[in-house]
Amino acid sequence: MSAVSNGQGALPGHRPVSLGEGVAVLVPVAMTVEVAGMEVRVVADMVDGRLACTELHVSQREGGPPVTTDAIRLIPVAQLVKAAAASYVMQTSTPSPGVTWGSPPVVPEGFPKAGPTDDALRFVALVYRTSHAFGDPPTMAVESLGLPRSTAIRWVSLARRKGFLGTTTPGRAGEKVDDGSR
Repeated sequence: MSAVSNGQGALPGHRPVSLGEGVAVLVPVAMTVEVAGMEVRVVADMVDGRLACTELHVSQREGGPPVTTDAIRLIPVAQLVKAAAASYVMQTSTPSPGVTWGSPPVVPEGFPKAGPTDDALRFVALVYRTSHAFGDPPTMAVESLGLPRSTAIRWVSLARRKGFLGTTTPGRAGEKVDDGSR
């Protein structure tokens, strides 16, 4: 997979969708790349709290192979959606003290040794919500911060109880929020 020049950007009518703690992702965005000799344009937008492919255009490049069902199966759609949106995650306001956005996220001082403080739970909520939006397992993302699985689950639950994350449907990741998605 290789990038095609002038192939990425925010689209007309773009809007920031909050991920929490002064962090948002700008959507819709598009990216054009070459995959298996074809030109592929993906448009990513927020749908039900997750980034999703809302348009996919596949074209035969001059001298390239034809667009076939076998060739289309080679397109890593989820990976392209993440790549298209990753450049458009931004800080929109000053987050709560102790929470700093970065890529990867900047772990607050004393985390996790200080326990489930409000700052720690806000950070857990931000990591959870961002991971969910990008299609990654959110609790595993919280675990990757150095928390045992049981602790990560408990801290996500505490973040919900304290209002840093919205409620969820039992057995499903994410949260029920009106995030301006389609």
